[in-house]
Amino acid sequence: MYSNGAVSLDSSKEPQQVKTIVESNRHLFEQNADELDEAQDLLEKQGPLEDAWALIAPESEAERLEAQVEKEHLDDEDGSEIPDLDILNKKVRKGTDFEVRQSIFTCQQIQHLLRQLNIEQKRVFYQIRQWCLDKVNGKNPHPFKVFINGGAGTGKSHLIKCLCYETNKILSPHAPNPDDIVVLITAPTATAAFNIGGTTLHQAFSLSKSLPFPYIYKRDDEINKLRTKLQNLQILIIDEISMHSVPLDSLHIFATNKEIDSHNSKMIDKVCEETETIMAQDYDRNPQTGELILRPAPYDSTHDYLPAQLLIGPNARVMLTRNIDITIGLVNGVIGTVISILPGQKGSSLPHAIKVLFDNENIGRKPITSSHSTEHIPIDITPIEESLRKNAVRYQFPLQLAWACTTHKVQGITTDKAVISMKNIFAAGMAYVALSRVKSKDGLLLQDLDEDKIYCTEQISTALQRMPKYLVEQHYDQNFKQNQLRILLHNIQGLIPHIEDLQANSDIQNVNFICLTETWMESNSVSPNLTNFNLIHKPRSSSYSSAKGIFEDLSNKKHGGVGIYVRNQQQYTQLTFESCNIECVGLRIENIKTNIVVIYRPESYTTSIFLEQLQRLLVAIPQDDGSTIVLGDFNEDILKSNSAIEMFMKQFGFMQILHNPTTDGDTLIDHVYVRGKLQISLDTIQTYYSYHNMVLLQIPVD
Repeated sequence: MYSNGAVSLDSSKEPQQVKTIVESNRHLFEQNADELDEAQDLLEKQGPLEDAWALIAPESEAERLEAQVEKEHLDDEDGSEIPDLDILNKKVRKGTDFEVRQSIFTCQQIQHLLRQLNIEQKRVFYQIRQWCLDKVNGKNPHPFKVFINGGAGTGKSHLIKCLCYETNKILSPHAPNPDDIVVLITAPTATAAFNIGGTTLHQAFSLSKSLPFPYIYKRDDEINKLRTKLQNLQILIIDEISMHSVPLDSLHIFATNKEIDSHNSKMIDKVCEETETIMAQDYDRNPQTGELILRPAPYDSTHDYLPAQLLIGPNARVMLTRNIDITIGLVNGVIGTVISILPGQKGSSLPHAIKVLFDNENIGRKPITSSHSTEHIPIDITPIEESLRKNAVRYQFPLQLAWACTTHKVQGITTDKAVISMKNIFAAGMAYVALSRVKSKDGLLLQDLDEDKIYCTEQISTALQRMPKYLVEQHYDQNFKQNQLRILLHNIQGLIPHIEDLQANSDIQNVNFICLTETWMESNSVSPNLTNFNLIHKPRSSSYSSAKGIFEDLSNKKHGGVGIYVRNQQQYTQLTFESCNIECVGLRIENIKTNIVVIYRPESYTTSIFLEQLQRLLVAIPQDDGSTIVLGDFNEDILKSNSAIEMFMKQFGFMQILHNPTTDGDTLIDHVYVRGKLQISLDTIQTYYSYHNMVLLQIPVD
């Protein structure tokens, strides 16, 4: 009909060829059909891409996100030059509104971090991950509290980033609404919050800038707003210490502002050839008319306010003292170097801007994952408005000199070198905050050492002692015995996209054989290299030799495929199976006289037909006085129903030895069947990159 048929859609006109009509409509309604088919094939082979729109149209995505950020700050910018019109800022400062900032890290960025987790970090990561899986699988696990401690640069924030991403990925799809917050990552300071992609505790919970004692409870409308926003919150993460690095000559840390002022004054005279004193512009507000009148000189003020006068110059080390834009890292506590001072407009005593090159090169960049320039460029810092007491307003740059900082200000900073004065430490925990800023003792120089000032409150000490250990004992011995042979079963859901994850997995370092299902590789695929291993592989397309309809359909489907990575110098013989319409590969391990056969059964493979082919396969396995292990993904959950496959295998003398779930969905569809007298111990090992856990078999070798 398509090639030769014709139809008449209008009796007054000649009939038209069906092919002509179809092709015309296809051209009209199926534009880029070939490209879409190719994209669909790529999606099926490699899975969905993170931030795909940003990769397809980076300019459009950049413009959209930039416009969104600009829209959020539009009213601020419109009113910032005229103090009388700054109504929006006054409302925000009351603390009645808050915005929760979610993690901005992409899948690719997090995968890189996940591959770098050490053994201890992985144990924490997977235990919390398992709690999330139990939660979504209806097991109602007990609430947990975890305290993670360690010095500067030991990887606490690294672990938190991984946990935030993974827990969100598991819990979010099960939230009642797509925008519900299920995992909230916070920090006490904006510096720490930016570096972990979170928000401050004050912003997240609408806390006032100062928390008076006794605590003043929030109004009912504020509480209701928080309850509505956070009603489905499952995990709250509080990061006390960030990963912000300060690559400078030794940072000096003092307990008091008087000490840092003295040190900074000496340094600016020594380092800066040219300096400029920038006087704040203070305005008095007429209580009757609201008119603002510029004072001839600024008020004297304490360190709590923007400085009345700021001595600064090119090459000066400075710290930002207010949160300007958390989304791009312009937050209280970040440190940089002054590049230049841009003069102000004619008649203005304030410079237009101070260019600062911040140490953290990510500061100032929009949270966009498209192909933006990675050049480290200075940021223009402009004056901001701040209310003073006595009904006055001040305009000044939110900067202070930062060759030296107070202990309070350095909380959230990690540095290679620091000079710490303990002379005037006056509170519990201050010494710890200062001492834990450096990555190693080699970068630490102490002045006025007084051991009595290194202490914490008795309540904290007691609480730490009472905390139970969170990590359970290891399920299997990391220090494997040399007289054991180890076989790993893993549905990897794409070998090529996950080869780096497999390479980074420390659990494979002492394994002899890695049995893989769902490799998703074709006959012409280049075998991914895994150091110290050789790959035996069979793609789906060459697994079904029969021309029977069901086998042809299975052969043409995407994905599938099985393989075995064999460690170098491991003795084995590859098995061949003729006319077995099953995705399988096998080998014989001579030193334990055991056959291994890896199988993948697609869900669409009818069980009765599969069992017919499985029987042919079992008969084809060499029969001798040794043992046989048949393992793989059979896509039949033994935990939820009577397994036809398990009953069938029993008829051939096989016993299924796995009894615990092997997937994130709490199912047991990965089976291990054993025939013979082998003594096998089993363990399951979690993975972040696949729906399936790995299964480790350990067999004693004589």
